[in-house]
Amino acid sequence: MANLGSLDLRSLGGEARLRALLEDLVHYYIGLYPQSPLALAVWFDKSVERPDQNLLVLFGGSQGRGIQVTARESLRWKTGVEGPPFLEVHSSSVGQFTEILRDDTESLARYLNRSEVLYFDAHLLTEEIKLFFNVITAPSGLVRGWYVPRDSYERSLKKEYSLRSLEATRPEFGIVKTEESPDFAYAKGLLHLEVNQRWLPMSPAALRIYSWYSDWQSQQPGFFLLEGGALYEILKFEVRTAPQYPDRFQLLDRLPDDRYPEVYLRAVPATDYAAA
Repeated sequence: MANLGSLDLRSLGGEARLRALLEDLVHYYIGLYPQSPLALAVWFDKSVERPDQNLLVLFGGSQGRGIQVTARESLRWKTGVEGPPFLEVHSSSVGQFTEILRDDTESLARYLNRSEVLYFDAHLLTEEIKLFFNVITAPSGLVRGWYVPRDSYERSLKKEYSLRSLEATRPEFGIVKTEESPDFAYAKGLLHLEVNQRWLPMSPAALRIYSWYSDWQSQQPGFFLLEGGALYEILKFEVRTAPQYPDRFQLLDRLPDDRYPEVYLRAVPATDYAAA
């Protein structure tokens, strides 16, 4: 057990209070510009001891000229108090910040100094910005997908239903493949769900509420359509105790009991559904 006397509890408490004040301001920014929604908020040059704090905010779109810096204002703006802590806000757009990243990355180094991402909207950010601020939203190798019930698949064979139409809708799950046969005919994968813009491993309890699981239990297994067009028939589900999985597959979260639902899949030849 850590020695509580060795922890700077006063400093930790001060950082928590500062974070709360900053998050309150970030919440205000979220709805400030409906046409250019907030995409990213980064607390940088963090220092509890100093009366001044720094925040970078990026809004959607490409408007603006570089990075604008506002005047120093009190973080207690809601109460009308003009005392410390004070805040300096650096603002730009996703498009402008991405251009600077491509042309002069070194000039943005200060935004990484003792920085913490307080908010992000992954759908508004470019891959360059995600990489720069290490905004990780999914484990490496995750593929998003959609569930295709058996009757929908059979209708697609009759050209009454298009499987491709699913790709215009929000992905229903993600899969990180744990095994695949040499001929790519069979595979196993860890199921993931998107929670607060991050793809996290599905718990055994969550698995039971989905139609793909209940259909399989009823001996009417359906199919998984993955991004890129690959279609797999569901063979079975198995909950596996695997404490090595989070590190091995770079999962963004570890389930408390290290029990992970794994799905067994069989590839459907493209000739069997391409016409859909």
